[in-house]
Amino acid sequence: MKEDPKNTESIKPEANLLLNKVYVTSEKTWKEYLGESLLIIFSVLLALFTTEYINKLHEKENTKTILTSIANELRHNKIAIQEMQEYNLKILANIDSILNNKS
Repeated sequence: MKEDPKNTESIKPEANLLLNKVYVTSEKTWKEYLGESLLIIFSVLLALFTTEYINKLHEKENTKTILTSIANELRHNKIAIQEMQEYNLKILANIDSILNNKS
């Protein structure tokens, strides 16, 4: 059985392509490395500043909530103290009237 010369010729370039791999590399200059480094540094700093800004917003919101809670508690405590004072004054008046009736 003889091989067709056209078939062997068509196989050989494909085999050559598989055996002879071509690697493409590019060498970067120091300016390209500097540019990429500056871009990375800028990205990190931007992320840090954004995080700090968001944290400050949350801190202001939490501070506002805490101050509102404290103000509400102080109002509630003031009302409770006024009620206790009225009650204590009534008790004191009752004690005075009892003491005055005994004499």
